Amino acid sequence: MVAALALVSIGLVSAARADAPRINEVVTANSYSLIDSDGDRGDWIELHHAGDEA
Repeated sequence: MVAALALVSIGLVSAARADAPRINEVVTANSYSLIDSDGDRGDWIELHHAGDEA
């Protein structure tokens, strides 16, 4: 939970720049979706980059 809060805080700081990559979604207890090739449901973070550069 602390790690997720830290990641969200970083996303809020970088939100000051509209073209900066940002954390769009965090799932820390995946129970219902995204099953990997081993049949596990891992945690994940979705990033969004609105800028033109990679």
